[in-house]
Amino acid sequence: MSSAPNPFLESALALPQSQRADLAFQLLQSLDPPGEEIYAEQFGASLHERVESSRSGNLKSHSLDEVRAIVEKRLSEGQPQ
Repeated sequence: MSSAPNPFLESALALPQSQRADLAFQLLQSLDPPGEEIYAEQFGASLHERVESSRSGNLKSHSLDEVRAIVEKRLSEGQPQ
């Protein structure tokens, strides 16, 4: 798996949190076909819920290295993602 620098990602990650959230929302909206319409109010409520769960310690998270290791292991074992 390549870990080459991605200038687009680096630029996006340098944005303030509110701008990153807006960018993420716009990118999700641009997916074709979206399958199901994403409404800003629902997305915002879901995002707020996840942030609060993370802050309270009720949402398990992984580092990028941990996620890469999990995905690489599953790929090598032929497991679905």
